Amino acid sequence: MRRKYIRGLKGEYTFEEYMAIFTDAVDVFGRFGAGSCLLVGIEAAENTINGLEELAKIAVAPAPTVLTPFVVKQMGIPFSFDLEELIDTHVRFNNIVARYELPVFSGVFSLA
Repeated sequence: MRRKYIRGLKGEYTFEEYMAIFTDAVDVFGRFGAGSCLLVGIEAAENTINGLEELAKIAVAPAPTVLTPFVVKQMGIPFSFDLEELIDTHVRFNNIVARYELPVFSGVFSLA
């Protein structure tokens, strides 16, 4: 999904490459000194949950965000799951946040 919707350099990275980059960032900036926006809705919820779990294990602070189809740049991206799955993802996100005692950046479109 990343290669389909993200243009340029960031769209080229694999999940494993992102994890290596974040591991390096945590080594440099310390526990929760690096953060990542997790855009919920562009792929299966299980993939996003897995990403949060892996980032939590290495102490990356999450900024979980819901895909906002009314934002012009995101209008062409289909939302990949229904309201029930969104609610379940929200609950699962919060369980992971609590388990790892993660600091969370919560913005306007946050899932936190």
